[in-house]
Amino acid sequence: RSEGEFRALTLSALYTHKNLEIIREVVDEFRRRGRSSPHFVLTIQPSDYDSLFGQNYKEEVSTVGPVAPAECPSLYDECDAMFLPTLLECFSASYAEAMIMQKPILTSALGFARIVCKDAALYFDPLNASEIADRFEELMDSKSLKRDLLERGGRRVKAFNDSQRR
Repeated sequence: RSEGEFRALTLSALYTHKNLEIIREVVDEFRRRGRSSPHFVLTIQPSDYDSLFGQNYKEEVSTVGPVAPAECPSLYDECDAMFLPTLLECFSASYAEAMIMQKPILTSALGFARIVCKDAALYFDPLNASEIADRFEELMDSKSLKRDLLERGGRRVKAFNDSQRR
């Protein structure tokens, strides 16, 4: 990790509905603003990374490749936030995982995400790179916002049923 680096984790394969292509536009927006971009840590296949990002985004985006569930906690530990720019979900374990791992959540301002996360996430239009960059800047610039999101996430995760009840 370089000095001052902010890491955003996305645990996902490269599915169209995950909208990972928007990351290129978010990085480009940070470049336009003259500000350091978050470093996006992905779990997509290296071949998918190469086709999606190529050489132009190596400084701001990396992949560790697919990981076993047992390895996920260490990835969360290495990152500062969970980022999910998805266009469609019915439920993502990433939300609960991030809350349990005490990581703030940045995700799509869509009904399914709001139902799961309520006030424990920062929301954005998943097709608007400028708005996504704004949410990242808010989080990177405010320790109190991060603290508030973590507190809300800690309360919210307690409301989830366990796997047997679900």
